[in-house]
Amino acid sequence: MRVILSNPPYEPHLQSEHRWPCAWISHPAAPVPPFVTAYRCSVVLNTAGRIRLHISADERYVFYLDGEVIGRGSERGTPELWYVETYDLDVLAGEHMFVAVVWSLGELRPAAQTTVAPGFLCSPQEPEYQQMLGTGIAPWQVKLLEGYGFALDPYLPPPYAFGPGQVLDGRKLPWGYEQGAGAGWVDAHRDAYAGVRYNRYGFASRLEEPATLPPQSTVLRRAGIVRHIDDCADDARVEVQQHREDEALGWDQLIQRDVALILPPQTTRRILLDLQDYMCAYPHVTVSNGEGSVVRIAWAESLFHDRSLSEKGNRHIIHNKYFRGYQDTFVPDSGGQRHFTTLWWRSGRYLLLSITTGEQPLLMTRLQLEETCYPLEQETHFTTNDIHLNSITGLSLRTLQMCMHEIYIDCPYYEQLMYVSDTRLMCLVTMVITHDDRLVRKAIAQFGAARLSNGLIRASVPGMHSQVIPSFTLWWVGMVYDYALWRGEPEFVYQYMPVVRMIIETFLARINLQGLIQVQEGWNFIDGVPEWEDGNAPDDDHSRITGMNHWQVVLALEYAAALEEWIGEDELAQRNRRLQKQLAINGIETFWVAERGLFADDCSHTRFSEHTQCLALLSNTLPEFQRTSLADTLFTSPDLTRMTISFRHYLFEACALLNRPDVLLKLLDVWYELLANGLYTTIEAPEPTRSDCHGWGTHPLYHQFATLLGIRPAEMGFGTVVIHPRFGSLQRLSGKMVHPSGFIVADLVRTDEHLTGSIELPDGVTGWLEYADQQIELRSGYQKISV
Repeated sequence: MRVILSNPPYEPHLQSEHRWPCAWISHPAAPVPPFVTAYRCSVVLNTAGRIRLHISADERYVFYLDGEVIGRGSERGTPELWYVETYDLDVLAGEHMFVAVVWSLGELRPAAQTTVAPGFLCSPQEPEYQQMLGTGIAPWQVKLLEGYGFALDPYLPPPYAFGPGQVLDGRKLPWGYEQGAGAGWVDAHRDAYAGVRYNRYGFASRLEEPATLPPQSTVLRRAGIVRHIDDCADDARVEVQQHREDEALGWDQLIQRDVALILPPQTTRRILLDLQDYMCAYPHVTVSNGEGSVVRIAWAESLFHDRSLSEKGNRHIIHNKYFRGYQDTFVPDSGGQRHFTTLWWRSGRYLLLSITTGEQPLLMTRLQLEETCYPLEQETHFTTNDIHLNSITGLSLRTLQMCMHEIYIDCPYYEQLMYVSDTRLMCLVTMVITHDDRLVRKAIAQFGAARLSNGLIRASVPGMHSQVIPSFTLWWVGMVYDYALWRGEPEFVYQYMPVVRMIIETFLARINLQGLIQVQEGWNFIDGVPEWEDGNAPDDDHSRITGMNHWQVVLALEYAAALEEWIGEDELAQRNRRLQKQLAINGIETFWVAERGLFADDCSHTRFSEHTQCLALLSNTLPEFQRTSLADTLFTSPDLTRMTISFRHYLFEACALLNRPDVLLKLLDVWYELLANGLYTTIEAPEPTRSDCHGWGTHPLYHQFATLLGIRPAEMGFGTVVIHPRFGSLQRLSGKMVHPSGFIVADLVRTDEHLTGSIELPDGVTGWLEYADQQIELRSGYQKISV
């Protein structure tokens, strides 16, 4: 059983020894990665007992006890935050075999995977078990697992950053290694002690920390339905007239009921499976015999209209389309009940099972999927009288689930990277639908530790690249602000305030002689607008001055000032307010175009976008006349550069600020089109999109609660609440939203100009209801509403 520790292990021991009692171990003759190793240790217990083990590996592990999977790890982190899982195992008296399968992919590893050096760590808490099971102390043995191969697919469009496809050759694999069986085991080499923080030469290469998250959720699923069977090549077009309908029943029975299926010798088959949902999962295939056969499983989010892999069309349609996706290859031997799976999960909606048999028939007895994601529990509900609006809830929630794992990820199919901009929006959604904010806290911590020498933070962590996107650094300040606003916990927030201040100073250092913020060095991505090169805000005159950049800094100062006020740093807050006010004045003088009632994107007033208007509005610095003007021009100017799906969050925030639910409801058409186009998740960008599942498109779920139902914190820490329902064309808004002290429940009905219903607040929480220019005091507990 996994245990989450609140404090590091061995604290008394660390005070005297400055290290853990156990050391990392590795293969004494390990080759250059990629390779897979198995570690084993046999113990005999005279009595039953509970053993607490702290387990980690570089890069990743699967841990077994007597052939049964106990857990996976290590939780994705960085060398500065290297996570160690803790397990409490109730073990009977007798002989037991502990095994860890560890893989090190080196240069082929996923972009989000960090590494120091291949190795394994098993450190028991109790001294009596350290001699039996402690790595560097107990007689652990290791061997290289032949049969594992890895390859990048050269035909898939970049960037594919999730790692290589896997080739598992059953003819070479030493079957039974999970139970410690077979020959070829050698004594492991002892490496550095764990738990060392620093020595006279500097910090240790890994700074071990207790894992912060619960185990990932795993659920066995059936592998969808059969959509097509033929004997064509993998890259051939799917044509329904070639479908082998007579074979569909056999495959359906294998998938749905585990009824064995035999493929005769010298057979080629291509089976297209539709999962009828988006899924992240480990594939599980069990076969017997079939030496000379090859089984390939490829994953795709959609089929494509042409070989250029750009246009997808309706995702339900497969006829006259091409399948292309990343694949894993399994090569059976002549043995019975051979189980094949992958080391890391795969993702998508469609599976292409491609099989060729040799001289022997192949008996297939199992084809299942082990779905995996963060164990997100939605504790809320939102409903309206509009069934179309209700349907967006499921779309957004499924996307969030598929983008929550050991980190938030931008997309499960392509990069699997935690970017600041994407993560901020997913954190907001998380905080309104569940009390579990452990992944939110981890994201803030990971980015806070990813500081660079130029005063910015890395755009994505963890990972092998030091990518810099300056606007994302500013959005991290927003993440800290969001957490303080929606959750409170000043002790947690306080430790990241030095990083907030560093960021603010870094951008203030870019003020030019005209009092405007110059763009930082790096990839200045704002939004994936098709007309913008690489998503950069246009800088036609090469002045390195843009309205978007300037107003985002003004907005970040608003966040920083509110944080400083909340933690009692009034002088720093006042400084931020003073600088914010002056920068806002300079921004108005430079970018405001009175005859249009809009802010320009550039100093020459040639470009205008929704982005600049919203950032200026949300900065809370504009005079009333400009807010009034933007309340019209933002929504009616025909030539504004439009936001894509991610940045619309900030347009929706502007809708809340300007009380324009009618606009917000209309802008949701983008999400309705996704459903009509056969999608189960939100896409990355306007069609033709790359990713069919992208976390930054989940924010309508947040706005259902925070903007339409209108429940928001009235102060930092959510001690009081303001409820401002925005109906637009709706008649009813009803929902239950999480609060740090419980739940806020509202059921409100609008009839003509009257509002009726009920509101329930947690104990100790008060606030007010805003409706039709009235403010009604709200107390803790249940109350009827009539306005």
